[in-house]
Amino acid sequence: MPGPTTLEEFIAEYGERGALVLRAILEEYMSPKGRAALGDFSFQGLKRRINSYGVRYNPAPLLRVLERNIGVIETTYRSTSQRWWRVLNVEAIRSIIGGSKEEDPSVRLLKIQFYSLEPYNLLEKLKRMADKSTKPTKRERLWFREFVFDILPRITRFLESSEDYEEFLFTEIELARMIFELAEKVSLSLGGKRDSEGYSNTLRGEVFEPLRNEL
Repeated sequence: MPGPTTLEEFIAEYGERGALVLRAILEEYMSPKGRAALGDFSFQGLKRRINSYGVRYNPAPLLRVLERNIGVIETTYRSTSQRWWRVLNVEAIRSIIGGSKEEDPSVRLLKIQFYSLEPYNLLEKLKRMADKSTKPTKRERLWFREFVFDILPRITRFLESSEDYEEFLFTEIELARMIFELAEKVSLSLGGKRDSEGYSNTLRGEVFEPLRNEL
C-alpha cells in the first residue's frame, strides 16, 4: 500500500510523531546553528532537536517518506558519517503544523505583527554581529541601539501576548527567543562584562545614560 503523498496525509497517518519531526525540521531550518553550507539540517542535528523535546525517536523512516513520497525535502549531502537535507517547501511545513486554529483572528494578528518586524533579517544581522571577531562599527552600534529600544520591546510584547497560543505559534516563539539570545550576546560584545546589576557596561554607559539626560 503506497504511503502518504501530501503533508495532510502524512499527519493523518503518523500523528504526533509526524508533527514532531516536522516541527524539528522547521526549527533546525530556522536555527542559525542548524543551517550550513551542506544543507538546511542534518540527521544528527535533527535527532538532537527531537531529543531536546524529551523524546527518543529515530526520524529516518519519516524522513524517507517526506523526501520520496511528498518531496518537501531533498538530500544535499551524504557520507558514511553524516547526511544533510534541504527544505524545499518551508511554508507548507509551517502551515501544516499550525493546526486548525490558524484561522483564529488573534493568532493571525500576532503572526502579522511579528513578521512585520522582519525577524529573519533581524536574526541574520544579529548573528553576523555576534560572530564578528572585530568590534562592531559605529553604524552597527547605532543600529543595535535602535533595535534594543524600538524592535526588541515589540518582540517582548509578542511573546507575552502569544502565551495562550503557544501550540500554534511555537515557530514564531522559538524565533523570537533566538533573537533575544543573540541580542544578549551582541550586548556583551559591546560592553564586555556585566556589572553587579546584570547590565552591560556599554548599554548602561552609552545607551541608558544619554537617554536619561534627555528627559
